[in-house]
Amino acid sequence: MDGARGDTRDTAAMGAPAPDSARADARAGHVPTRLSHGERVMLAVIVALVCAALAGMVATALSYRDTLLAAQESHLTTMALSASENLSNYFAMRQRELDGQFSPTQVDLARAAQGGDFPEAMQRLLTTFGTPDACVTSVRYVSVTDEAADSAATDGMAQAAGGTARPSGGTVSASDASTPASTGAFVSRWWRDGDGYLLELRKLIVGDAGETRGWVCETIDLNAVYDRVLAPIQVGTHGYCTVKDPDRLIVMHRLASQIGVDTLHGRESDYPGGDWSDLVRVQYAGEAGCRVVTSYWWDDMQAGPVKKLIGYAPVRMPGFEGGADAVSPDVTDAADETGARMFVVSVVMSYDELMSPLKRTIALLACLGVLVLVVAVIGGWSLAKSLQSARSLRRELAYEQQIHAQAMRLRLQDRQMQQADRLQTAGVIASSFAHELKNLMTPLSIYGQMMGDGDVTDDERREMSGEIASIAARSSELLERMLSYVRHRTSSGAAVRHDASAVVAETTGTVRALVPRDVRLVAEVSETPCWLVGNPGAMSQILLNLSTNALYAMRDAGGVLTVRWGPVGDGAAPAFRLTVADTGTGMDDETKAKLFGTFFTTKGEEGTGLGMSVIQSLVQELHGSIAVESERGVGSTFAITIPQAVAARTADAARDGAAD
Repeated sequence: MDGARGDTRDTAAMGAPAPDSARADARAGHVPTRLSHGERVMLAVIVALVCAALAGMVATALSYRDTLLAAQESHLTTMALSASENLSNYFAMRQRELDGQFSPTQVDLARAAQGGDFPEAMQRLLTTFGTPDACVTSVRYVSVTDEAADSAATDGMAQAAGGTARPSGGTVSASDASTPASTGAFVSRWWRDGDGYLLELRKLIVGDAGETRGWVCETIDLNAVYDRVLAPIQVGTHGYCTVKDPDRLIVMHRLASQIGVDTLHGRESDYPGGDWSDLVRVQYAGEAGCRVVTSYWWDDMQAGPVKKLIGYAPVRMPGFEGGADAVSPDVTDAADETGARMFVVSVVMSYDELMSPLKRTIALLACLGVLVLVVAVIGGWSLAKSLQSARSLRRELAYEQQIHAQAMRLRLQDRQMQQADRLQTAGVIASSFAHELKNLMTPLSIYGQMMGDGDVTDDERREMSGEIASIAARSSELLERMLSYVRHRTSSGAAVRHDASAVVAETTGTVRALVPRDVRLVAEVSETPCWLVGNPGAMSQILLNLSTNALYAMRDAGGVLTVRWGPVGDGAAPAFRLTVADTGTGMDDETKAKLFGTFFTTKGEEGTGLGMSVIQSLVQELHGSIAVESERGVGSTFAITIPQAVAARTADAARDGAAD
């Protein structure tokens, strides 16, 4: 109210008749320059408000600059980590594929097909798998005797390109070849070749006695890897990615002229005064981060020094276990806290491109404040609203970009993992086929020997003939199931209603024929029907695999093999349990922890390492569970339980069977 009254008085005074001198000045064309007290106060208030608003806006803009810079540094660090993970995943995928294609099992199979000849077996595998990836330029086998010539040829290519072949520092000796980890593929070296670098993955091949026979060498074009993995990552108009090796040399870059440049000594000698040493030091400290540095646009040197935002992260390479001894000491240690030598990936963007919108905004605010004092409050308020909307929009756009980048990265990783999984599954299915056929062929051999000796009655011969026919049917079913896996579809008619109790009783007869004289079989098989809908051969495979494992555990001292099958629990829909126990050698805790791992075996060369993983897969198909109890020197017990949710089909299935 006081302000309203004051405004009224001021307005009345301004509208009052002017003194004679004022009227005279007006007639003469002069404007009064003296302001009234109210006008001066109002102007002072407006100026104060404008100055305060401008000062606040400038302070806000500066604060926002720091916030924006911190957010962008965090974003670039995340993108560098994403790029590092994508590179690591790609090389890990190549490592897994190389390990799978040239695993000891594959080598043994190839040798068997070639009559034991090692070079021809390796050539067979190379011909079979070919060049598996567009980034892979060659896959070759180098024997121990050819290693020196192969290294000399590689050094010659590197010297012709103006460099040398750089070893990774990671080596595998013949004495280490007995462990699975030591025979895995690893980065052996990389070298300059024309406008890019080539990197070599090596897979150690050992002989029967554990001696080193040679290496499978896969050469990867790093320029092609850059185009596939890193080229899509571009932040801003000038943004790009780069990768340096442990010796600070650039091995991946969008510009061919920068390939092979020493980022420490080369930069310091050509562009003195920069902070190259500090940047290289933090990049090789083993942690991801981001720095603002003064540098150049290497494709536009006339632009002069510019500021860049550089996000960086270490890249883990498979089997890459050198150390700081192979890296110049003036970069401290190019090894992280684990002692592993590193490649470093960097994501680069323009600092000015990030800050130019903010600089233009500050200049516009200053001009508006000087030129439009009268409407500064209204203009400042409108501008503040516009800035607020612009900030909100930029935050939303940045958030959407992060989500989009994350989604693209996840989709790429998913495709890579699916491809690796398909390749690995193909090898597992082939090995599993041989393993299961071996188990089915064992009783065939025994029955054939017994029938050939002529010591069986007609009834026993008919029973054996029926067993042979049943084994042939299961072999055919196994073949169809393996083929269905390859065709990515289920076998037609594979899921049928069957009595699992009858299957267990029939398979127990097969197990009885496998039992040697020094092993006593105790079979307690319930005749209570257990109607299930699924693969009738599943329970037979489970029982055969567990029984053959138990007999193997008692091969030296004999013992007792116990097979029990029947309902457990109470209620209208009880569960059924299959128990297979032996008094063999037993297992320790470490062996039990690895029991269901693919290719893990305690039988040495006699086993494939797939039996227990197949059992676990079949039990999961029945929605069941498997429990293992074992003690070294006492024996092992395997208990497989089909839950009530599956066994509850008993009543309906039985009624349907009676109606049929």
